[in-house]
Amino acid sequence: MTAKPEIVSSEDWQQTRDDLLKAEKEATRTLDAIAARRRRLPMVSFAADYAFDTPTGPKSLLDLFGPGAACRLPVHGPRTRRVLSRLHLVHQ
Repeated sequence: MTAKPEIVSSEDWQQTRDDLLKAEKEATRTLDAIAARRRRLPMVSFAADYAFDTPTGPKSLLDLFGPGAACRLPVHGPRTRRVLSRLHLVHQ
């Protein structure tokens, strides 16, 4: 069973709460900075004939999903759209 918190004065409680709030804000800033780093990760370009290893052998994106499959890929700008259109995955 979890021990109950100790009973303290209002002043001690306020100081403890202020310390906790400071730590929470620091954690939030750290997580925000990590998320910003994730968003700035560089992208990798891949060739239209890229093959994925599967249990049944190498497959292309088109082989994996087929034409007209409900596969959604994020499109970040015209260059990505051109690459995906060459793979026949995006309508122009």
